[in-house]
Amino acid sequence: MTGTLAWIPAPHARAFEPGGVYVQRRERIEKVVAEGRAFYRPDWQGVARRAPRIVRDEDSTVRASLQALGIVLEDNAVLEADGTVLARPRPPADPADVRPLSPALVSGLVAVVVAGSAPALGASIRRAAAGIAFEWGPVAADLIEQAPARIRLSPRLLRALRTVLARAGSRRERMGGALAALGEAADLAGDALRRRAQAALAAADAGAQAAALDVTSATSDEDAAAIGAAVEALLDAADQLA
Repeated sequence: MTGTLAWIPAPHARAFEPGGVYVQRRERIEKVVAEGRAFYRPDWQGVARRAPRIVRDEDSTVRASLQALGIVLEDNAVLEADGTVLARPRPPADPADVRPLSPALVSGLVAVVVAGSAPALGASIRRAAAGIAFEWGPVAADLIEQAPARIRLSPRLLRALRTVLARAGSRRERMGGALAALGEAADLAGDALRRRAQAALAAADAGAQAAALDVTSATSDEDAAAIGAAVEALLDAADQLA
């Protein structure tokens, strides 16, 4: 507005490496795409990103990795600092069994998503979630898989939680670890739920849209209890993991 904004060009270099790996560099490798999945620096251009697919440095290599709760679960690509692909690891697949998330865990997950979303979307998010089957099951090289009527979370998240719980020295630390895992599960599912809620609200009549926009808080008195119950459910799920 005052005319003091200046743009400084900072173009990136792109390379398409063997094996279908795309590498984007400025001063360092900042983005890697492998098999259609994008991995980013957690601290890219001054913006802190919280995402399961990260680009990280290890010794003299750069790695496109999957992580949960700050724990690196697997590497999907290992590169030289100049982007040359050194290896494409093939981590072991998730177990084949599929099982539903407990109702308590689903309720708490949805409550966290609602709390972190625009109030106008709250009711639509809850309705969208009611029509989705939430489950644990195999996911290839990621922590979440989405389908029209299903959201599947990888048991890798539970394995990461088990590692956190093994380090916990008290009940309070265990609860904190499970709460963090619930937050990450909500982050994974949140965008899909918000997209469905936005589409439903966009298709609603003008009266329903106006009513939604008038909502100042979408959280309910039951949400805190639901989140607490979900934390307990996650602890049980982690303890029962084979």
